[in-house]
Amino acid sequence: MWLALAVALIPGSAGFLGIGHYYLRRLRRGFVLFLIGWVLYFLFGNLPIGLGSYLALYLWQAYDVYHISRRPSSIAPPAVEEKTPALPPGTAEKKSE
Repeated sequence: MWLALAVALIPGSAGFLGIGHYYLRRLRRGFVLFLIGWVLYFLFGNLPIGLGSYLALYLWQAYDVYHISRRPSSIAPPAVEEKTPALPPGTAEKKSE
């Protein structure tokens, strides 16, 4: 939980928003935050509205990462189904009697 928050805050302060979402495997949300952050940073970075918007987005993404990471299944690896290997065509299993 705290590592995810640190991964969101430290790169976010350097202009890389969404890295904490990538850490939590929320790739789409992380990518959108990254793009919005760069647009705000480069297009409106010198204007007060841009700095305020970037700060608001920075704080929101940290809040979002913190709450996503508190969910029990937020960083659990995806479940993998074990499949039994298929027999080649024309072979049959031998039954023991």
